[in-house]
Amino acid sequence: MPTPQRPAFGRLQSFGLSWPLLVAVTVCIGFLSGSTTQILGDPDTWLHLATGHWILQHHSVPVVDPFSYPMAGAPWIAHEWLAQCLMAVAYDWCCWTGLVLLAAGAFALTLACLLRFMLGVMPAIYALLFCALASSALAPHLLARPHVLAWPILALWAGSLIKASERKRPPPWHLAGLMVLWANLHGSFTLGLVLVMAGALEVATGSPAAERWKTLKPWCAFFCLSVLAAMITPAGWRGLWFTFHVVNLKHLDVIGEWMPTSFAAFNPLELWLLVLLGLAMCGYLRLPLVRLLLLMGLLHQALAHGRYLSIFGMLTPLLIAASFAAQYRIRSEDRRDVSALDDFFDVLAAPAQRVMVAAAVLLVLLTGLAVHGTGQHRPEASISPRAAVQAAMDAGAKGHVLNQYSFGGYLIDRGIPVFIDGRADLYGDRHMGAYLDGVESGQPEKIRKVLDDFQIGWTLLRPDSATVRYLDQHNEWRKVYADENAVVHIRQ
Repeated sequence: MPTPQRPAFGRLQSFGLSWPLLVAVTVCIGFLSGSTTQILGDPDTWLHLATGHWILQHHSVPVVDPFSYPMAGAPWIAHEWLAQCLMAVAYDWCCWTGLVLLAAGAFALTLACLLRFMLGVMPAIYALLFCALASSALAPHLLARPHVLAWPILALWAGSLIKASERKRPPPWHLAGLMVLWANLHGSFTLGLVLVMAGALEVATGSPAAERWKTLKPWCAFFCLSVLAAMITPAGWRGLWFTFHVVNLKHLDVIGEWMPTSFAAFNPLELWLLVLLGLAMCGYLRLPLVRLLLLMGLLHQALAHGRYLSIFGMLTPLLIAASFAAQYRIRSEDRRDVSALDDFFDVLAAPAQRVMVAAAVLLVLLTGLAVHGTGQHRPEASISPRAAVQAAMDAGAKGHVLNQYSFGGYLIDRGIPVFIDGRADLYGDRHMGAYLDGVESGQPEKIRKVLDDFQIGWTLLRPDSATVRYLDQHNEWRKVYADENAVVHIRQ
């Protein structure tokens, strides 16, 4: 077969740049310069900031709840303490712009890691397309919260294990150190342990029977080492059960991110399913059984809980990359010329030079400082009821507050003990049930019971809450403030 002729694009120079670097810089500058309604639009951001500042102030991780009154003194460990400290430091350094830069930087680093992995197995143009698909699944979950800081670690972890499995090699031992960092950032580290087991099973099933144990033994040793590394946290061995405890909560489906995925409007998961179906029907996907089962498990989780869409979108390109690249090479063997478009994109496939990386980091930091001066980054009023809380204080609000779930983080940051906030692992099913009865049920007897049992002195709720309508009808309660985001009642 004649050697394919490279077109004129092959003579272009990369000038030390690369696609991962360009993608990362574009993402960071884009989020810094544009609207950040989404990044700063989650009420738990306030909670994580308050926890991070508490840890920095007390030089320890809390072991009992310091923020609510129903669970005051109850056992609670801040499993995400390291991420919360990083968020607090970023906020103290550059206020809300610092948080935007931290979240956008983690997102950009994740895409760069994914793209670097895929550039090693397929032409750059297809690597960029898969990276764009991954970005579409990650972007809706880009928030100033700890899970975003764990994304780059998940990308590195999964990519390294998949590469080791495909090459029939042991996992890189230095990844165990990464597990220590991951376990102190976010509870998703348990997924990393599942990926180790999947990689070990894939290596075992793909090896000759005579060599199976020899190949599998280093994977088993690495799994044990990873489990030990995951226990180097304030929670110790109990941290291993944190994910299972949260997932088994009965009232979890009332929280937006834990609801099943909806296809009423466009959803990135729909795009991913169409792409996978098209590739499979065209013969570009022939996955090993273990990898296929893992992909199906991730899809199930993404359908059951919307928050897992980001995990599915991140890991799917890594799982299918080798299969797609192999089938693409088979179908390209008879081509006499290398595609000019492929060759053009491949110019920037090599790693970037260090000087260009340093220049890119400097550019992003300077952009962040410039944007910080404009003051354009701030949380939405829908999760920051400043005027409502101030009106309550001015009106002499006393006693316990019955607050909307989405206002818990802001009240904690203001130093006000809350009825509920985003820590479902702390409150459990019993208290979540009390919240639903007292705020969402609309049944007068249940609302009255919660108001009396918890000795509520004032309320901070959304205007559409059923409890607001109940309070408006009773002279015992006086409305002292109302706007499009929050309503305040005080017990007479």
